[in-house]
Amino acid sequence: MGILEKQQYNLSLSKKTYGYKAAIDILDEEFSEFVDNKISIDEFFKIYHDYFYEISDKTHKKIIEDSINYLEGYVHPKEKTIEHLSDQLKQLQHQIDSTERHHPFFENGMVLLSKTYQSIDISSGTKYYMHSGKKRPILQHSVYSNIKKRLKVDKSDKEFIHFIAPNGLNAISTGPPINSTTDMFASIKSINVWPEPEFPQN
Repeated sequence: MGILEKQQYNLSLSKKTYGYKAAIDILDEEFSEFVDNKISIDEFFKIYHDYFYEISDKTHKKIIEDSINYLEGYVHPKEKTIEHLSDQLKQLQHQIDSTERHHPFFENGMVLLSKTYQSIDISSGTKYYMHSGKKRPILQHSVYSNIKKRLKVDKSDKEFIHFIAPNGLNAISTGPPINSTTDMFASIKSINVWPEPEFPQN
């Protein structure tokens, strides 16, 4: 093999330099790429509305829950409306329950007794006082006598009492019993809503 001859190469190296002003113009002095740019509230809600239907239900619920927890004592306007309507319904129901009712055939203040006792001693039969369209059983004959006196009735018992067929008597709604003379002055509402529901409605 022959001996390789050494060859010489000339390489041209160059270095580009910048003055201070040029460097400032070219380089990002404040590293804006690394800064977390803040957005305004309006911009946030614009983005929120733009992607509203793309946001998951879980995220929507989370936003609502966080907002409600942040606003102490917050009540949704619909809840206020429902509460107001509920109060109105209660007032209306109170007015309805407090309105005197009437039976189509037997007036309030009448005393009824089954025809079974028309020809025998009436003291043994349960008499009923008509009150707001209901028959209220008078539990003692002595109480009936006191009621008759209070009503200032100047008639015999058989003239004063209205005798009706047992089936007709059973068809009339029953009200709260009368244990004493003062019971006949119970409020109209207490008569109309009797008996009270087992589980009162709110």
